[in-house]
Amino acid sequence: AFAAGEAVAAPRPYFVHVGTIEARKNLALLLTLWRRLEERLGARTPSLVLVGRYGWENEAVLDHLQRSPNLQGVVHQASNLSDAALARLMRGARAVLAPSSVEGFDLPAVEACAMGLRLIASDIPPHRELTPGAELIDPLDGLGWLDAIERATLATSAVPSNAYAAPDWAGHFRIVAEAIGLDRASPLASATKGL
Repeated sequence: AFAAGEAVAAPRPYFVHVGTIEARKNLALLLTLWRRLEERLGARTPSLVLVGRYGWENEAVLDHLQRSPNLQGVVHQASNLSDAALARLMRGARAVLAPSSVEGFDLPAVEACAMGLRLIASDIPPHRELTPGAELIDPLDGLGWLDAIERATLATSAVPSNAYAAPDWAGHFRIVAEAIGLDRASPLASATKGL
């Protein structure tokens, strides 16, 4: 489903967030930014699509959605999408957004990188490690996020780069050997040299 393929064609630019709708995902920040974007851009405001089910401590997100009339028709929610439908939705987006303040392994962010999509993600350890090529921004830097979203909205291309390619086993072990400081004389380092 995540190979090159069809993208959703939408009448206006849109952004996608994929994940449970809960406090650690930092969606209250995104919704605050979308209110600001709507104030600035009016009818030219890009859409925001939140894909996922409700999780714990989601009151701030629900409050934004229920009490912000300017988000009506601009922020959309979806859940239970097939892999193929989600891939088409992600491909058509100006960027996949991952503003989490805390993450373990952020699979949607990794999938966005694997698909070669623009990813704007929080500057936290899992994203630094797992999402090469992502634009990383502090999860509390509202102005930085706003600037990145506005730039992506105005970009002429929705897809800025090639898909991420994981290293082969030999490349992986060369990276590990270098990271743990094995010198070239080490049996492990020389064993990985010919791989």
